[in-house]
Amino acid sequence: MARKIYLCCCIAIMALLFAQGNKKLYSACDYGLKAGDNFVIQQNGSDEEIYNQVILLTTKNQQISGSIMALIGGIGIIVFSKELSKELPFSHKK
Repeated sequence: MARKIYLCCCIAIMALLFAQGNKKLYSACDYGLKAGDNFVIQQNGSDEEIYNQVILLTTKNQQISGSIMALIGGIGIIVFSKELSKELPFSHKK
């Protein structure tokens, strides 16, 4: 019984990690634009090329980290669900 609860909690945590990774992945452009704007404010004006590089690098970093989080969460959901299915009794009708 305790193992089933543990596996359900692990699945819930992995689902949250998957959702957070997807959120980060899909809002990466917003993060990049905010970082670019903050950079210009801190520098009291900046070159457009540097501004675009800040946006691009921040967006790529957010996309990569969001993809990794979503991937770990998705694989975790599959693995823990498979383990949970071994614990659950199934009726086999003939």
